[in-house]
Amino acid sequence: MLEDDRTISRLLCLVLRRRGYTVLEASDSSEAIRTGQLHERAVDLLLCDVVLDNETAVPAVAGLRKLCPDARVLFLSGFGLDDLLRDGLLEPGMMADGSAFFLQKPFLPDLLLRAVESVLAGEGVPDAVYWRSEEVAGSVQDSY
Repeated sequence: MLEDDRTISRLLCLVLRRRGYTVLEASDSSEAIRTGQLHERAVDLLLCDVVLDNETAVPAVAGLRKLCPDARVLFLSGFGLDDLLRDGLLEPGMMADGSAFFLQKPFLPDLLLRAVESVLAGEGVPDAVYWRSEEVAGSVQDSY
Protein backbone atom coordinates (compact mmCIF):
# COMPACT_ATOMS: atom_id res chain seq x y z
CA MET A 1 0.00 0.00 0.00
CA LEU A 2 1.54 3.26 -1.16
CA GLU A 3 -0.44 6.11 0.37
CA ASP A 4 0.98 9.36 1.74
CA ASP A 5 -2.02 10.15 3.96
CA ARG A 6 -1.48 8.08 7.11
CA THR A 7 -5.15 8.16 8.12
CA ILE A 8 -6.30 6.82 4.76
CA SER A 9 -3.46 4.28 4.74
CA ARG A 10 -4.41 2.96 8.19
CA LEU A 11 -8.07 2.68 7.21
CA LEU A 12 -7.39 0.88 3.92
CA CYS A 13 -4.87 -1.45 5.59
CA LEU A 14 -7.40 -2.29 8.31
CA VAL A 15 -10.03 -3.15 5.70
CA LEU A 16 -7.61 -5.35 3.75
CA ARG A 17 -6.13 -7.06 6.80
CA ARG A 18 -9.58 -7.89 8.15
CA ARG A 19 -10.18 -9.69 4.85
CA GLY A 20 -6.98 -11.69 5.45
CA TYR A 21 -4.54 -9.88 3.16
CA THR A 22 -0.94 -9.25 4.16
CA VAL A 23 -0.33 -5.55 3.63
CA LEU A 24 2.99 -3.74 3.41
CA GLU A 25 2.82 0.02 3.93
CA ALA A 26 4.81 2.88 2.45
CA SER A 27 4.26 6.63 2.18
CA ASP A 28 6.63 7.42 -0.72
CA SER A 29 8.35 5.71 -3.64
CA SER A 30 11.70 5.10 -1.97
CA GLU A 31 10.05 3.56 1.10
CA ALA A 32 7.86 1.38 -1.14
CA ILE A 33 10.84 0.06 -3.09
CA ARG A 34 12.87 -0.50 0.10
CA THR A 35 9.94 -2.35 1.69
CA GLY A 36 9.52 -4.47 -1.43
CA GLN A 37 13.21 -5.37 -1.42
CA LEU A 38 13.07 -6.46 2.22
CA HIS A 39 9.88 -8.50 1.84
CA GLU A 40 10.70 -12.19 1.44
CA ARG A 41 7.72 -13.17 -0.73
CA ALA A 42 6.55 -11.92 -4.09
CA VAL A 43 4.11 -9.04 -4.06
CA ASP A 44 0.83 -9.85 -5.85
CA LEU A 45 -0.73 -6.39 -5.92
CA LEU A 46 0.59 -2.85 -5.75
CA LEU A 47 -2.13 -0.61 -4.32
CA CYS A 48 -0.98 2.95 -4.98
CA ASP A 49 -2.34 6.43 -4.55
CA VAL A 50 -1.32 8.16 -7.79
CA VAL A 51 -0.58 11.63 -6.42
CA LEU A 52 1.73 11.69 -3.42
CA ASP A 53 3.20 14.68 -1.56
CA ASN A 54 6.10 15.48 -3.91
CA GLU A 55 5.80 12.81 -6.59
CA THR A 56 3.55 10.31 -8.28
CA ALA A 57 3.43 6.58 -7.69
CA VAL A 58 4.94 5.89 -11.13
CA PRO A 59 8.58 5.58 -9.94
CA ALA A 60 7.53 3.17 -7.18
CA VAL A 61 5.53 1.04 -9.59
CA ALA A 62 8.45 0.92 -12.03
CA GLY A 63 10.88 -0.05 -9.26
CA LEU A 64 8.58 -2.63 -7.70
CA ARG A 65 7.78 -4.18 -11.07
CA LYS A 66 11.49 -4.90 -11.46
CA LEU A 67 11.31 -6.85 -8.20
CA CYS A 68 7.91 -8.43 -8.87
CA PRO A 69 7.22 -8.36 -12.62
CA ASP A 70 3.96 -10.31 -12.27
CA ALA A 71 2.44 -7.94 -9.71
CA ARG A 72 -0.79 -6.28 -10.70
CA VAL A 73 -1.38 -2.60 -9.93
CA LEU A 74 -4.48 -0.87 -8.61
CA PHE A 75 -4.05 2.89 -8.78
CA LEU A 76 -6.21 5.03 -6.48
CA SER A 77 -6.89 8.72 -6.80
CA GLY A 78 -9.36 11.43 -6.02
CA PHE A 79 -8.66 12.76 -9.51
CA GLY A 80 -10.38 11.17 -12.47
CA LEU A 81 -8.42 8.83 -14.71
CA ASP A 82 -8.84 11.09 -17.73
CA ASP A 83 -7.40 14.02 -15.75
CA LEU A 84 -4.43 11.97 -14.55
CA LEU A 85 -3.64 10.83 -18.08
CA ARG A 86 -4.12 14.30 -19.57
CA ASP A 87 -1.86 15.92 -16.95
CA GLY A 88 0.85 13.27 -17.40
CA LEU A 89 0.53 11.91 -13.87
CA LEU A 90 -0.13 8.44 -15.29
CA GLU A 91 1.12 7.09 -18.58
CA PRO A 92 -1.42 5.45 -20.90
CA GLY A 93 0.99 2.55 -21.49
CA MET A 94 0.87 1.62 -17.81
CA MET A 95 -2.78 0.72 -18.16
CA ALA A 96 -2.65 -0.78 -21.64
CA ASP A 97 -1.12 -4.17 -20.85
CA GLY A 98 -4.02 -5.28 -18.65
CA SER A 99 -2.02 -5.50 -15.41
CA ALA A 100 -2.84 -2.03 -14.06
CA PHE A 101 -6.26 -0.72 -13.09
CA PHE A 102 -7.80 2.39 -11.57
CA LEU A 103 -10.27 3.03 -8.77
CA GLN A 104 -11.42 6.58 -8.12
CA LYS A 105 -11.75 7.86 -4.56
CA PRO A 106 -13.94 8.10 -2.63
CA PHE A 107 -15.10 4.53 -2.40
CA LEU A 108 -16.66 2.32 0.23
CA PRO A 109 -14.66 -0.54 1.80
CA ASP A 110 -16.77 -3.15 0.01
CA LEU A 111 -15.93 -1.61 -3.34
CA LEU A 112 -12.22 -1.64 -2.50
CA LEU A 113 -12.40 -5.31 -1.54
CA ARG A 114 -14.32 -6.21 -4.70
CA ALA A 115 -11.81 -4.31 -6.82
CA VAL A 116 -8.81 -5.95 -5.11
CA GLU A 117 -10.31 -9.43 -5.43
CA SER A 118 -11.22 -8.84 -9.06
CA VAL A 119 -7.79 -7.48 -9.99
CA LEU A 120 -6.05 -10.38 -8.26
CA ALA A 121 -8.31 -12.79 -10.15
CA GLY A 122 -7.28 -11.16 -13.43
CA GLU A 123 -10.72 -9.72 -14.10
CA GLY A 124 -9.98 -5.99 -13.87
CA VAL A 125 -12.14 -3.57 -11.92
CA PRO A 126 -15.81 -4.14 -12.75
CA ASP A 127 -18.09 -1.13 -12.40
CA ALA A 128 -15.48 0.75 -10.38
CA VAL A 129 -13.33 2.69 -12.79
CA TYR A 130 -15.38 5.87 -12.93
CA TRP A 131 -17.33 6.03 -9.69
CA ARG A 132 -18.49 9.55 -8.98
CA SER A 133 -18.74 10.95 -5.47
CA GLU A 134 -22.53 11.35 -5.84
CA GLU A 135 -22.88 7.61 -6.50
CA VAL A 136 -20.79 6.75 -3.44
CA ALA A 137 -22.79 9.15 -1.26
CA GLY A 138 -26.03 7.65 -2.60
CA SER A 139 -24.93 4.10 -1.83
CA VAL A 140 -24.02 5.10 1.72
CA GLN A 141 -27.48 6.59 2.21
CA ASP A 142 -29.11 3.52 0.65
CA SER A 143 -27.36 1.20 3.10
CA TYR A 144 -28.98 2.78 6.18
